Amino acid sequence: HSVTDAFNGLFCDDTLLAKEITDKNDAKELQNDMNNVLEWSKIWGMKFNTDKCNQITISNKRNIIETQYYLGNEILSKTEMIKYLGVLIDNKLTFRQHIQEKTKKATTVLNMLRRNLYFAPKSVKTKAFQACVQPILEFGSACWAPTSNKMNNNLEMVQHKAAKFVSNIYPKKGDNSKFSITKVLQGLNWDTLEERRNQARLTMAYKILNGKVILEPTMLPKMKSFCPTRQCNEPRVGVENQLMEPQPRLDVTAITFFFSTPKIWNNLVTPKQANAPSADAFKTHF
Repeated sequence: HSVTDAFNGLFCDDTLLAKEITDKNDAKELQNDMNNVLEWSKIWGMKFNTDKCNQITISNKRNIIETQYYLGNEILSKTEMIKYLGVLIDNKLTFRQHIQEKTKKATTVLNMLRRNLYFAPKSVKTKAFQACVQPILEFGSACWAPTSNKMNNNLEMVQHKAAKFVSNIYPKKGDNSKFSITKVLQGLNWDTLEERRNQARLTMAYKILNGKVILEPTMLPKMKSFCPTRQCNEPRVGVENQLMEPQPRLDVTAITFFFSTPKIWNNLVTPKQANAPSADAFKTHF
């Protein structure tokens, strides 16, 4: 594709170039791509603000290929974290800063709702939480996930506070041992945030497999061969829809979309759901 095709319909502040760097030649090719982008901007009468452009190296290796990149004659500053389309991406892909920021913001909004809607009916509280707080906790959740139990618990804690607020059920002082937040969530028919993130990933997988997004279906390859049914249990999703499950080398890789989603897909999705006529129909099976 030409550079013009690649950036058709994009705003410059949404522009990102990425490449796997395994040697100096890869770094040179990435620099050439940046040179082409600069030429494209000149052709279309646009100018990149170099002060707002950064370079980040995402790697868990101790010895990485250190490269300095340029946009025209300006050196791009190095950073350990970038914000891209509302998601904070750090150089280790832990998403720790993203989760901390979103948890803090969601808690602030929830506290505001608790102050102003204290006497509101349950239906109003529920809609307020789902409209004002839940989107903060789940924005872009198909591409990120907590890399530790602590981060996951911090996210779930916000929803636990919201469940108590909506249900107006709080443990009495000294009676925490008999209080069950699980029962409160069940009473509201709320899934955990982890379950909702899995659902978001499965929906994205459906869209990829059915050509409804720009990502190629080959990025989620299906199993090519199967053992006979009499020798193994048929997967829940059905053999014709079963995805290959790549094996990650690192824990931080295991939670990324293309490593975690195939396993979730094979374990949770039914044949009827996998063959749903639309994404909306796919989501109704959850």
